[in-house]
Amino acid sequence: VQICKLIRQEKEQFPLLMLTSRRDLSDRIEGLDSGAMDYLAKPCDLLELSARLRALLRRKPEAERQEFSFLDLKLLPLTREAICGGKPLKLSALEFDLLLLLTKNLDRAASRQSIAASLSTNQEEFSESQVRSHIWKLRRHLNAADSQTSILHEAGKGYSLSKRMAEPGKEES
Repeated sequence: VQICKLIRQEKEQFPLLMLTSRRDLSDRIEGLDSGAMDYLAKPCDLLELSARLRALLRRKPEAERQEFSFLDLKLLPLTREAICGGKPLKLSALEFDLLLLLTKNLDRAASRQSIAASLSTNQEEFSESQVRSHIWKLRRHLNAADSQTSILHEAGKGYSLSKRMAEPGKEES
């Protein structure tokens, strides 16, 4: 369980099958909750183990998805391209990662603290003030592209993507 948790911290979508002699329901729940994608108790049939491993390998990790999109914004993780209204956005690697994080989490706001933790690596820690700075830069990129997408900040919750409000005096088309 501890090893599984450590792997999950480093590799979000690494295929993990827990093969163990622990058969109790509480052990299976703990194994799956620690990050295993499948759990099999020994002794087991080798054909079943093989089938479960093949099934795990067929799963496409989220990072390998072809694209993520919101309104007129499209992100292609494999090529690290950001396209807005059919035109490429020129983003730094960090800006791309931040926009991808917001696009992957459309159902919830991301706090500055969680964004900083997600963007931090073993070599570099990110602060909440750096997150604010990168959000500001992303907003500038989206505004310059005349995007329908904007980045909304909700006090006490965090940042999320939203539809840009029409400016006063301009009609929405």
